[in-house]
Amino acid sequence: MAEDRLLQKIRFQMLGAYRQASLWLGHFYLFITIWRALFRLGPGRPILILESLLACAAFYGIAAFIRPMAKALGHLENIAFLMFLVILANNTVLVAVLRAPGAISLFMLTQVMAGAALRSRARFLVLEAVTVAVWGFACHRWLPGPWSENFDFFMVLSGLLSGSILFGFIGNLVGSLTRLRAKDHQLLTQRSALVHDLQEALASVRTLRGIIPICSYCHKVRNDEGYWNQVETYLASHSDARFSHGICPQCMAPLQAEMDAMKAAEGLRFEQS
Repeated sequence: MAEDRLLQKIRFQMLGAYRQASLWLGHFYLFITIWRALFRLGPGRPILILESLLACAAFYGIAAFIRPMAKALGHLENIAFLMFLVILANNTVLVAVLRAPGAISLFMLTQVMAGAALRSRARFLVLEAVTVAVWGFACHRWLPGPWSENFDFFMVLSGLLSGSILFGFIGNLVGSLTRLRAKDHQLLTQRSALVHDLQEALASVRTLRGIIPICSYCHKVRNDEGYWNQVETYLASHSDARFSHGICPQCMAPLQAEMDAMKAAEGLRFEQS
């Protein structure tokens, strides 16, 4: 039960992180749209404005409907996978419109971001493969010059290596933090149970403190109302102690002698009668 609550809490935090990331990406593309509309001139301007506006709407839509999307997609990382597909589509449009070799560096950035955001190895490998495929297609289709010159293998390998290193490092870090958090949660649960047991034990313990007024002759104890009670009565009312009466050997000796004397007197009277 405690582990389920911990997993739900982690899922809630991850959902909030994806929502914040979608909002910031939406803000970024909104700024790009405004900048292109006000300051960018030249060919391809309407297409670029439409591209950034669609990306802005897509990320704002993900942020607004992230909860039903999480239910529909099943796994939270599917939301991140969808976000990366939107980014890949945006990169492809940029290469197609700008036809600039420098635009392919955006695909390398996508590879590195995937290593930081995804924790599923299968999704990471699929996204890396899709990124490399789209990268190669964009270079071959829209960039000028021979295909072999534009398809920079160094950038491809750098993106794969950087994304893989980041994926492994953050995966190990998240795993360690998750285990530590689960251990802390377990220790906190055990400490709470121990505190509860101690509180119950303290609640069941009643102690006598201060000066107890007791008669030096009959050994009765005076209570707060001024009445004198037997010692066992006073202790029973001020603690959880219970008494079982008996006779100690020192008291038993004179009592036994008295009883023997009474029996002897009874026997004497019987003989005389």
